[in-house]
Amino acid sequence: MTQDKMLGIVEMIDVCLQAKTHTIRQVAKLIGKIQATKPANPWAFLYTKQMEIDINRSLLANHYNFEASMQLSKVARQDLMTVREFLPTVKGDISESKPDKIK
Repeated sequence: MTQDKMLGIVEMIDVCLQAKTHTIRQVAKLIGKIQATKPANPWAFLYTKQMEIDINRSLLANHYNFEASMQLSKVARQDLMTVREFLPTVKGDISESKPDKIK
């Protein structure tokens, strides 16, 4: 993972942790950014599960309006703090592997 990519995600996490409310779309974008680190970060999906649960609850309550406001649960905020802490230590490359040929 490049330094720029990591710093961009850490910045998004900081913004998210500082705000009390977010749009559902903002949280969904952050989840996508974190999950995109999966090739280099084996914990990417683990630490976004609670945010996905929070988003689903908010979408149901707001008739699937991604521009509606939502708050992250305490667990989701703790998960973000954990990701923020360990993300700079992730050293794996993010690269696409070539698919096997079907014979």
